[in-house]
Amino acid sequence: MEQITENLSQLLVDKGHIESKDFYRVSFALEVVFSNVISFLVVVILGILFNAVIELIGFIIVFIGFRLMNDRYHAKTFWRCLWMTTATFLGPVSLSRILPMAYVVHFVSLALLFNGW
Repeated sequence: MEQITENLSQLLVDKGHIESKDFYRVSFALEVVFSNVISFLVVVILGILFNAVIELIGFIIVFIGFRLMNDRYHAKTFWRCLWMTTATFLGPVSLSRILPMAYVVHFVSLALLFNGW
């Protein structure tokens, strides 16, 4: 992802759309936007494929809340972030299909308690 955004930023510099002094700032901004859009699209596609639209809506609401927090975990690479986001969505969806809903509610409540909510 970093290489792609650097190449795109260099193209913007070459075309005169941005100044060379803004190269790294623009590259970082593009990386953040692209990684968030890709992660969001992957989760939406999985939610539709697994017929978990209600769970998807709940996940997006909670996910946005966590993303707005200042002190949160940051993965070192885009692929690790994507994997963790996908696992965070598919884990509870899978559990909700296996366990009775009462257990899932207790599990989610405990998880939120341990995460500082």
